[in-house]
Amino acid sequence: MDEREKLGSVLLKRLLFWFLADLITIAVFVAIYIAVVSTPFPRSSLNLVLEKYVELRKMISRVGVLPLPLLIFINNTVITLMGYVPFAGFALFANSLYWTARVLQLVSILTSCLSGVPRGLVDTALLISVVLMPHTYLEFFAYGVAMYQNAKVSYLVVKRRWGDVRKELRVYLLSIPIALSFLALGALVEAKLVSMFAPASALEKMPSIEELRKVLEKCLYGTSVS
Repeated sequence: MDEREKLGSVLLKRLLFWFLADLITIAVFVAIYIAVVSTPFPRSSLNLVLEKYVELRKMISRVGVLPLPLLIFINNTVITLMGYVPFAGFALFANSLYWTARVLQLVSILTSCLSGVPRGLVDTALLISVVLMPHTYLEFFAYGVAMYQNAKVSYLVVKRRWGDVRKELRVYLLSIPIALSFLALGALVEAKLVSMFAPASALEKMPSIEELRKVLEKCLYGTSVS
C-alpha cells in the first residue's frame, strides 16, 4: 500500500470519529444551553449581546452585496478555524457556544415577555428547533472535526511524540477542506431556510439598538432606560 492509499485509509477510519465528535459537540451545546437558560441573564452581559446584535444588523445589511450563504459560511469558518488552534481552540470554541446559548436565552426571554408564552415552553421549542435543523449537523460536523483534530494534535504534543505529530499534521491539514465543505453545504441549507421564513426586508423590521435596549431592560429587569 503506497502513501496515498494509507492516507486515504486513515481518513476513512477517521470519518467515524468525526461523526462521533459531531454528536458530542451537539450534546455539549445542549448541555451548555440547558445550564445557561437555568440561570438569570447577567446584566453585565447585556452590552455584549447588543454589540452582537449590531454585528447581526451589519451582516444582514450586506445581503445583496454578498450572498447570504457566503456570509453564513464566513462566520462559521471563523468559528471552525478558531477551534483548530491547538489547546486554545477548546476555550475559543466553548466561548462561542456559550454566547450562542446566551443569545438564544435572550430570544426566549423576549419571546416569552412579548407573547405571554411561558419561558419553559419557549426554551424547549428553541432547543428542539436547533437540534432538528439539518444544517446544525452539517455545521457541527465541521466543529467536531476541528475539536477532534485539535485534541489529537494537542495530546501528541503533550506526550512529546514528535514523530506522530508530524504524521498527524497531514491528516490535520487535510481535514480542514473537508470541514469547510460541510460548512459550505450547511450554509446553503441554512440560507435556504432563512429565505423561507424571513423576508428579504427583514432589516427594515428589526428594531434599532436603542429600541431593543429599552425592550430588553423592561423584559429582563422590569425597568427601561431613558
